[in-house]
Amino acid sequence: MERLFDAIRPEGRNGRTYTNEEVAAAIRGSHPSVRVSGAYLSAIRKGTKSNPSRELLAGLANFFGLRKISFFVDDLTAEQVEAEITFARALGDGQPVERVDAEATLALALENHGVRMLAMRALALSPQRIAEVTKIVNDILNEDQSDDDDHGRADEQDEADA
Repeated sequence: MERLFDAIRPEGRNGRTYTNEEVAAAIRGSHPSVRVSGAYLSAIRKGTKSNPSRELLAGLANFFGLRKISFFVDDLTAEQVEAEITFARALGDGQPVERVDAEATLALALENHGVRMLAMRALALSPQRIAEVTKIVNDILNEDQSDDDDHGRADEQDEADA
């Protein structure tokens, strides 16, 4: 679990780590029947408490974007997730831009909790719904690009006027 807190951060790889209370609050919000506090998560992370409930493990798996709770109980699954995290980190360390392909970009993006959660939720969508979500994302990206272009032109005009 410590590796998840270290690797999956709210603002990406170089951002701050989640606090125990943030994770506990998110789990309580998405799994109201789970009783968990920041102090309890701290105790689990330190090893002073063990044997968390299956519901808590499901909440943790959901929060960190894992496909299943077996990460916490199956060494092979934990090793696979660890390998994915290590792969994503290695691809981002000192690699020239031209060597970063689509797979590397995806691996790095999945370190961002929001991107990972979006990707995990998309797995449950039908192909038609995925196409709809893709269109929405593309529309938003195009709007952002248009806004950036508009700001750039406005800045150029301001410089020309000065």
